[in-house]
Amino acid sequence: MSSSASSGRPGLLVRSLLAEAQFDPELKRAFRDRWIMKRRAKAQAVINAGILVGELPTATDPDVLLDALYGGLYYRLLVGTGPLSDAYVEVVWRTVVRRRSERPA
Repeated sequence: MSSSASSGRPGLLVRSLLAEAQFDPELKRAFRDRWIMKRRAKAQAVINAGILVGELPTATDPDVLLDALYGGLYYRLLVGTGPLSDAYVEVVWRTVVRRRSERPA
């Protein structure tokens, strides 16, 4: 995700939908089902493939790993602590996965 995507119109749209979804249960459900869960399912498949080929520890919980990865990205998007650049995404990935892979199974 480029920083222009997160700070431009797409980022504004996602931030606005997330904010409004906190007060609108139907929007919250639609955003989760149509945006979050579709992307999460694809990411879970990648993580499960990584576990199968030994790139990730067998004890990796895909849901917990995704929460750790996405948490930092959405926090940065919502709070604006810095740009959402490809470099930042890479650092988050390396930091979370390295920490996870250093833990005993």
